[in-house]
Amino acid sequence: MVLSIFVLSLLLAVTFFQCLHGLFGAVIMLVLTVLCSTLALTHYEWLHQAVLAPLIPEYGQAVALMGLFLVPLGLLRLAVDKVISGNMVLPHLVDRVGAPIFGLVTGFLVAGMTALGFQLLPFEARLLGFQRFIPKDASGEPLAENLPPRDYPSHVTFERNSLWLNPDGVTVQLAATLADGVFSVGTAEVDGRPSMRSFKALHPDFLAEVHWRRDGVQRESRDYVAPDALTVQEAKVIHPSERWVRKPGSRAEDPPTWEPAPNPPPDTRLVAVIATLGTGKQVAEKDGTHRFRAGQVRLICCNPKDTQEVVDMPMSAICYKPGAFSDEGKYILLNQAQPVLVRAEGQPLGFVFEVPERLDPWFVRYKGSARAEIYKVVVPGATPAAPAAPSGTAGVVSPPRVGPATPPARTSADQPARSAEQPRDRISSRYIRPAQTRFSDKLPVPLPQEALTDQNADLDGPKFEEGHVVVELEEGNEEDLVSTFDVPEGMRLFQLGVDKEEARSIFGRAIQFTRRTLEQYTVIDKQGDEYHRIGE
Repeated sequence: MVLSIFVLSLLLAVTFFQCLHGLFGAVIMLVLTVLCSTLALTHYEWLHQAVLAPLIPEYGQAVALMGLFLVPLGLLRLAVDKVISGNMVLPHLVDRVGAPIFGLVTGFLVAGMTALGFQLLPFEARLLGFQRFIPKDASGEPLAENLPPRDYPSHVTFERNSLWLNPDGVTVQLAATLADGVFSVGTAEVDGRPSMRSFKALHPDFLAEVHWRRDGVQRESRDYVAPDALTVQEAKVIHPSERWVRKPGSRAEDPPTWEPAPNPPPDTRLVAVIATLGTGKQVAEKDGTHRFRAGQVRLICCNPKDTQEVVDMPMSAICYKPGAFSDEGKYILLNQAQPVLVRAEGQPLGFVFEVPERLDPWFVRYKGSARAEIYKVVVPGATPAAPAAPSGTAGVVSPPRVGPATPPARTSADQPARSAEQPRDRISSRYIRPAQTRFSDKLPVPLPQEALTDQNADLDGPKFEEGHVVVELEEGNEEDLVSTFDVPEGMRLFQLGVDKEEARSIFGRAIQFTRRTLEQYTVIDKQGDEYHRIGE
């Protein structure tokens, strides 16, 4: 874990530096670090939403957190040095033993805040070899990284990992305790619920929240949305038979077949929240869609008999057309990593959560920053009776496509045949695909011209010149699709089809990431002329 090694090195460096200043200086630095870390964690969201969100929405949270931590820490340290110009003379043994102890705690906090700052940046789920949650099957084996989340087994579990010595967890726990303790402001209970000013109540699992906020469908997906991006219309308790799951054994390229999902754990009810997502620029993607994973929609629940118990529940199922009498009105079971893609047209969506009977729903969180309280619309009650099955139906039903279409998974038939005449040569961490290597000006797939125009792609009539775009594949009239690249006259476009080979070890991943970032791939012809890559 490169991130763990870096954070541990920073921890030791801060500890050593504090030892040089003695016990008195280490105590002062520890007090200032505790104050500034608590200030940063409890107020960075406010600073981001009020000042930085319109300017740098994706990077603003990390900038706000580290800015509120480092700037006050530096100013306070300078002020203390001006006020207290001397040092306290202590016995040599006390100074030698006490300074490392206080310096180590300071190192934990500085390393923890730095780790949190990195995790708030819009990187992928795996950051420098560290991933908070790793999907595993029933036997405890990690699932293949190239396995699409929609093909995960129904019993998939997400194993939680921590950085070495868990400095970020220690920092969050200390700041949350102080924020709700000696530094609390109006954190008393309100109508049997925790206060919205309580850090522990708003963020019962802050590290998991940070992970799922960053783990978007793809790197270009928006990981910050406006606070009012989510609006709750209705919340109700549904029967377990209203949830459906893909029938085991059905192939991804076939029309989906569904069967009733397994029942939730005992003493658990299914709460369905009908909500809409906004359509503004700070909510939807540039191509007019919402992209999110199931784990990015969370339900925060609290115990009315013990307001100290606050639990963060992930979404377990989704309905694309709540209330519809067609098969699209069914609630489809999802795992936390499964992506969801819907058009940003203000249509209601149904989110289902498994809520223990002892807990009451409090509010829904979407991508970490949008919150909508639902305690006023949810009426706690018993699970309703199972809905009557339509006449003439029995057993497993096969509804038509539910929600957006998903591309078929690659099968062995899609792979190019390997032969002695066409060996599969290797280029760094990639393998050449002979069947997709050719001189051609054709795009891999035709793209809708309107979507490309919305993303400011450069077009020359019906030809694609340049741009970095993320669009939804749609069927349309041939004249409305862009299917070719704009190649200069007298030139040919050489397309080299490759398959990526992912490294498995920690250091292999670091080396691979560095190579992909720095290396420039070139093609050399028989005359020795080099041609650099112009796109990927």
